[in-house]
Amino acid sequence: FPFKYKGRKPRRGKLTDEQVAEARRDIATVSCLQLAKRYGVHWKTMKQALSGWTYKHLNFKHPPQQ
Repeated sequence: FPFKYKGRKPRRGKLTDEQVAEARRDIATVSCLQLAKRYGVHWKTMKQALSGWTYKHLNFKHPPQQ
């Protein structure tokens, strides 16, 4: 059976798990486009990460609090 990754696949993701978690916390005060520029990715990449389409392994509804 094929091995399935839990988490970001090595050298494939444009964002780290920590960046996505931080962006999900910041989305209430910063636009998706501004977050995309901050992390150097296309706005669609950021939108998919924020909506949970990608980075599904992160707890989307209850991101960790710091």
